[in-house]
Amino acid sequence: MKIALPDIKLFLKNIFSPVYILAGIFFIVANIVLIQNALATRNIFLMIAQGIIAAVVVSFSFIFFFVLYKAIREEKTILVLEEEIKESQEKLDIMDEQKIEFISIASHQLRTPLTIIKGYASMILEGTFGMPTDRVRDVVTLLSTFSGKIVDLVDELLTVSRLEQGRTA
Repeated sequence: MKIALPDIKLFLKNIFSPVYILAGIFFIVANIVLIQNALATRNIFLMIAQGIIAAVVVSFSFIFFFVLYKAIREEKTILVLEEEIKESQEKLDIMDEQKIEFISIASHQLRTPLTIIKGYASMILEGTFGMPTDRVRDVVTLLSTFSGKIVDLVDELLTVSRLEQGRTA
């Protein structure tokens, strides 16, 4: 992510807030007064002392405006990150809808053959196709039991899919 210089709208919005206006006016007036006093005095020690004070105030002025500049850059970075988060959330919402739709379709596609398997197993156990041997009956009983469990799981997936879609039936 590349962060450019702060844009002018953001800069003007921040620079014209009351706190920054008052601080800026204070620093400018203080600098003018201190430099003017330092130049107007005839006493060399007083001139040096006022010059040092003026240099300190000028330094704080630069620090203040540098901090303002950094705050504006950070605010712009936050705005960019907020936009990226919003875009990511929109993508996640789309993917979540696709996931729900996939679960619904897959569940329906699995349910049909499993129901058929369970139905034929039941018919074999009832003797519709002739009486099964004990060994066949045991195997088909297992087939019926486990296909029933899988049908139950598919039904639960369908229920979850319906709930996530906001449907109750």
